Amino acid sequence: MPTFTPPTQPEAMPGHPLLSRYSIEVGMSVVKVNGTYQTIPYPWLGMIQDLTEGVDWFGGGRTHTISDEVADALEADGYTVVR
Repeated sequence: MPTFTPPTQPEAMPGHPLLSRYSIEVGMSVVKVNGTYQTIPYPWLGMIQDLTEGVDWFGGGRTHTISDEVADALEADGYTVVR
């Protein structure tokens, strides 16, 4: 089965003047909106409440096992899938 890991982006560590100079990689979510997958850093609950995780949306920071059909759709929208 193929796997998909949503993209990450560096974010500064808030709250401390010295530590804010450093960044950590934060997983972003990928959500199917109007038939195409889009990277959305912080989707709100109303956006994903009727969607199926691992099919219509993917929480950032973890790897999801997906079907071949979903893998094809993600690749068509420009995402990298491990087969």
